[in-house]
Amino acid sequence: MRHLIFLTALIFCCCGYFSDSSTVIIKFQKIPPHWQESFPDLRLLIKYPDKENKIIEEIYSLETGSIEIECEKMTVIPIAAYPITGSFIFPPAGGIYPYSTDMLESMQLKWEYGITADILITLISGEMDVNTFNSERLYNEINLRAPPDPFKLNKQKIIDAILSGNFRVTDIKPLEEKEIKINLYSGTWFTESPFSELYEVNDEVEENISFTYGFHILHNSVTGDHYDIYTDSSITVVQYLKN
Repeated sequence: MRHLIFLTALIFCCCGYFSDSSTVIIKFQKIPPHWQESFPDLRLLIKYPDKENKIIEEIYSLETGSIEIECEKMTVIPIAAYPITGSFIFPPAGGIYPYSTDMLESMQLKWEYGITADILITLISGEMDVNTFNSERLYNEINLRAPPDPFKLNKQKIIDAILSGNFRVTDIKPLEEKEIKINLYSGTWFTESPFSELYEVNDEVEENISFTYGFHILHNSVTGDHYDIYTDSSITVVQYLKN
C-alpha cells in the first residue's frame, strides 16, 4: 500500500514537472491607505498576455486578493495590476513570469516591478514577441538603476530603444522634471504615484513641487478636490477642480 501511495505521488509530481505550463498564483499588491480612503470604488485592472500573445484585461475588486494564471514554461509573461477609479488609471504594480515567481509557483505583485511589466505589456500590445530579446536583463537593470520612484523613468525612451533593436542600459533614465508652485489648501495631498510624498496642510500654503514631464494629478484626500497638471520643456498647465 505504501509503495502504491509513493508511486501515485511520484507520478503526480513528474506530471507537473514535465508539463508545458504552470499554474501561478498571482497575489495582488497592497493599496496605499490614502488611495482607499479617497477612492472607495477603487478596483484593479489586471493585464497579461495569453498563449496567442493577446492581452487579456480583467477587473477585480481589491477584496479578491489573488487569482490563478496558467503560464507557459520557457515564456516571458508580464502581469500588471492597475488601480482604477472612474476613468482614471493609476500606475501598476507588476511581476514578470518566471523572474518574479517564487519556489511555490506564486508571484507577489510589487510596485517596483510595475514599470517593467507595463513596458512589456505595451510592447506585446504592439505585436512584439518579448521572448525575442533579453527581457530578463531589462527586468534586472531597471530594478538596479531605477530611481526611488520607478515611475519617473522615461518609459517611452526605453520602448523606442527596444523597438529599434538598440537598447542600452544607458536608456534607463528618469524623465526631466520641473518645479511648479502650487497653492495647497487644508488637507492631505498626494500625486498618482504609489511612491508619492504626502503633503499634510493645515492652512493654505504655496508649495514648490517637482513633477516629471507629462500629465499628473494632485489630489486632496479630505475634500476630494484635485489639480490636473501637465508640464514639459515649453509649457505648464495647472487646473484646479473642485469635488
